[in-house]
Amino acid sequence: MTSFQLDPIKTCVSLPAGAGRPFCKHLKSKAKGDQRLGFRMLSRVLKREGKDFFLVSPTEKLRIEVEDAPFLAVELERTGRGKSQRLVFRTNVDDVVIAGEAHPLHVDENPINGEPAPYIEVRDGLWALINRSVYYELAELIQPAPKVPNEWGVISEECFFKLGSLDASECA
Repeated sequence: MTSFQLDPIKTCVSLPAGAGRPFCKHLKSKAKGDQRLGFRMLSRVLKREGKDFFLVSPTEKLRIEVEDAPFLAVELERTGRGKSQRLVFRTNVDDVVIAGEAHPLHVDENPINGEPAPYIEVRDGLWALINRSVYYELAELIQPAPKVPNEWGVISEECFFKLGSLDASECA
């Protein structure tokens, strides 16, 4: 077993996350081994209230800054095909989630450049930004929406998740 000593949580109170970067990449522990263990432990005490994020211990509740999403989806595994297909994501803190009703996917679009920003809900209103390489893997699985013309997306656990749409001018 790795022994480690974490600084008191209050040392993280003023630690801002970089623009668009998950907070766990920026946390420093005094681990004498795998720092990921410290990151994972801190991710377990991360809570969201409205638009604010907090590290919550039994005695303290400290606000932290998260500019985009607190986690990053870094790996995708597909099992099954068709309606029985399951899309399994792993985050940068080793959470594993299956896209479905409990863990929806959604894509925001940058209003200035139209670039997609895809996310999956990890737990309790905490989302993971899907990194670019994983998003490209999703794009390889894209199919037309079953009921809406010109919409495209993926299916996981019998749920359709829209990733984008095309209008007639884009098809020419």
